[in-house]
Amino acid sequence: MKNRPVLVGIGSLQQKGSFAELDEALILMEKVTLEAIEDTQAPVIKNYIDEIQIPKGYWAYRDPGKWIAEKHGFSKAKTSVTKIGVLQQNLINSACKKIINGEIIPRDSLEEIEIRATSLYATAKLTEEINKRRPSEKSIIIPQLDYRLWKQYHATHRPHHLTITTMY
Repeated sequence: MKNRPVLVGIGSLQQKGSFAELDEALILMEKVTLEAIEDTQAPVIKNYIDEIQIPKGYWAYRDPGKWIAEKHGFSKAKTSVTKIGVLQQNLINSACKKIINGEIIPRDSLEEIEIRATSLYATAKLTEEINKRRPSEKSIIIPQLDYRLWKQYHATHRPHHLTITTMY
């Protein structure tokens, strides 16, 4: 079987109004994080957050991810701020290309971090869409879908991941 990347979504929030009505960038980041956790319909997911990566903006915060993580109980998460001008789509494209080519993705690299972060969101969104099509008494939860997606790979002796890590 060929290596196939599974691309997942990223939550976002946009505010409109006068400058005085808008939230600080840090508060927007916090709201998006909490919205993404809520969107999974599995609040325990926060216990598995091990990485928070935030693109650099024109704000003075040193490590907004650390503030969010500590405030909301996932303070073991590794946090980082990427350079200004790096398009997130470039990070995703690069990771997908390496997966397709069977290349090893370095542990804690931007590509690996992007895969981990977006995998959580994708599984949550897929679960949501599946449950829209099922009767409520047959709804599934994220771990059930995650198991279903990965079980065929764990039944082989092939490498399960293209990165030297166990973080996702």
